[in-house]
Amino acid sequence: MRPWTRALGRRHTALRRDKAKATFGMPRTTPPAAVSIRPADVADADALHRLCQALGRDAQLHDVRAHLQEVASEAGRCLLVAVVEGAVGGWLEVGARTALGTRPWAEVSGLVVDAPLRGLGLGRALLLAARRWAKEKCRFASGRGSSEKLRRASTRAPG
Repeated sequence: MRPWTRALGRRHTALRRDKAKATFGMPRTTPPAAVSIRPADVADADALHRLCQALGRDAQLHDVRAHLQEVASEAGRCLLVAVVEGAVGGWLEVGARTALGTRPWAEVSGLVVDAPLRGLGLGRALLLAARRWAKEKCRFASGRGSSEKLRRASTRAPG
């Protein structure tokens, strides 16, 4: 091995280690003490509407309410909310899908965590709850665009 490639290899390893330690200018905070995941209901419409608007989605409050009622009436869909200290801090929508000649699978069609609560594990908690729902409904789970998202999120250690 050439001496300069060995030096680059050590430098690359040191950069990766430093990158893993970096917080990228964002302060690390501890996770909230009480996070609960539950199915959304119509009473959550205002909070879900606020989260949709924060993303720039053009959803009206009456559309959010209608969507919640639609999801509640279908057995193959579920909209989960993460509740932190009594307030909705994020949501995830998952649905059972089928196609000719395949087993049913679950697809995550939306995942939002409120900006101040990002990095605290709410998204991971929502994905884990969606995975449990998918195992009950479909016996298989995949993420939209990447089937590895649900598996990786559910196998990582919390924290």
